Amino acid sequence: MLLNLLLQQSQHSISPSNLQHLPQFNNTAGAQGPGQSPVAPPPPLSAPPSPVKALPRLVPLAEFCAFYLVPADTEEKLRKLDVMPGDVRGIVSLEREDWAGEGGFSKLGWDRFKELHARFMRDVRDGIFV
Repeated sequence: MLLNLLLQQSQHSISPSNLQHLPQFNNTAGAQGPGQSPVAPPPPLSAPPSPVKALPRLVPLAEFCAFYLVPADTEEKLRKLDVMPGDVRGIVSLEREDWAGEGGFSKLGWDRFKELHARFMRDVRDGIFV
């Protein structure tokens, strides 16, 4: 009974005179009004570039350091920390006590390495370092 009442109200509230005030939208499926040209559907949105999911190959620390001209003393500090190029989560999650204490990095030195590693990841993504 309540359903019938709602249906009757909705039927009465939708009348041709009520529809005159609604905005008109072009139908992208090809329907058109008099004097209107067909409207082409919008181009599909391109997907954003996907993040690097995996390195195309294992990159040894020595190769990383040679490619990016990392000084030997910095390479030795990275070895102490068991840094593996491409291990973003491991590098970012290292605590200060690790990179400063065990690794012997200063704050600026560690920040420089993280910037260099971010560049490496961009180079991998862009196909420069494969």
